[in-house]
Amino acid sequence: MTETEDRSFTITGDKIDSRLLEAVRNLSFLPHLLSTDSYSGIHDGKSNGSNMEFSSHRQYEPGDDLRYLDWNILAKTGEAHLKQFESENRINANIIADASNSMDYTSKNLTKWELARAVAVMCGGILLQQQDRVKFIASGESTVELPDWSSPAQLSSNLDKIKQISARGKTSLYPTGREIENTSKKKKLWIFISDFWLPELEDFFQWLKTLQNKGHQALLLAIWDPVERHFDSDGPCRLKDMETGNTITLDSSEIEEFSKKLRLFQSRLKNLALRNKISFWNFFTDRNPIKQLRTHLTSSTLNK
Repeated sequence: MTETEDRSFTITGDKIDSRLLEAVRNLSFLPHLLSTDSYSGIHDGKSNGSNMEFSSHRQYEPGDDLRYLDWNILAKTGEAHLKQFESENRINANIIADASNSMDYTSKNLTKWELARAVAVMCGGILLQQQDRVKFIASGESTVELPDWSSPAQLSSNLDKIKQISARGKTSLYPTGREIENTSKKKKLWIFISDFWLPELEDFFQWLKTLQNKGHQALLLAIWDPVERHFDSDGPCRLKDMETGNTITLDSSEIEEFSKKLRLFQSRLKNLALRNKISFWNFFTDRNPIKQLRTHLTSSTLNK
């Protein structure tokens, strides 16, 4: 992918298409991310059938690997089905994206929600090309849960559905995560994509710590607008809470104090992740999302 094509994803928010998947084709979440004992040795010998057990069949979709085509079913019925296998090394991932009102904010080109969707697609694409299984959930006014994906082709067929999801309502990231945990018994990789303006932030991190104690692993991808990176104003300004609709007006003397509180929140968020040994990556809407993800994945430092 050329520099020009890369940059196009930072210009408009509707660029949720197959080019995002092409851009991350050679990237991997290993070895820098999955470093806990729960996933030690993960993906080793994936091409070796000795650690793979037949699970089920599913209908063939364009782009699927023909090596797993069940020729017996094709000969008997004329329909193409793939054999699906479960491996002890396969990652089962939940990608939970915050689709609340606060994610609909932008001061420049992309809204935080548009960036979150793009990052979710790229993360899903990387995991699926590693032969992992992915579930995508958008958590907002109503929870949108798409069927599990086990191949890049399945993700590609759902890109339009993801693009149509809007950011509405109050943040429900924490209760959504707990509800999903109650319906699943397998150890999972949990990827949360949000600005993490959560009313129950301490409880959320306590729950994440409990998850990791059970053998799960969490990755937090924080989405920021450039205003949240450096808040400044020459004079009085009016701020609106995107979720409650409440507004406040800051005079010149209060702007610096508000900026300080914003930095303290971001520092607190990062320190909570560090204290609980949870991977934490920052993403900014005014920077190239592909380059940002590539940098995080190739860095030896998990919490940054």
